[in-house]
Amino acid sequence: MAAGSRCWYGIGSNPTKAVSNTPFYTRTLPAGDAAPLAVRLKNVAAGRYRLTVHRTGYLKNDAMSHYIDMGRPENLTDAQLARLRAATTDAAEQERIVKVAADGTLDLTWRCAATTWCC
Repeated sequence: MAAGSRCWYGIGSNPTKAVSNTPFYTRTLPAGDAAPLAVRLKNVAAGRYRLTVHRTGYLKNDAMSHYIDMGRPENLTDAQLARLRAATTDAAEQERIVKVAADGTLDLTWRCAATTWCC
């Protein structure tokens, strides 16, 4: 992530801390929908920029969910390790060119699932 970048975290349902959270982290929990994220940038030099969105969360740069789906093996095979590595390459989910208006504003909106980081 570039210096000065900001991330947004979709807030979903999180377990209460009244009891151990171990069961929560030993099963997968698919992300639900969150409200769209709207961002307005001001005082940006007019022009064209490349916008890149990366996600981290359920099955997005998420080795833990894949590991749980494998049955949480004590020892990983080479194939399992390769699968986990392939699941965490941090590839951009979205990349596009955006245009900042002459007045220096840029309005962006995108969806980010609950319990997922969007940067």
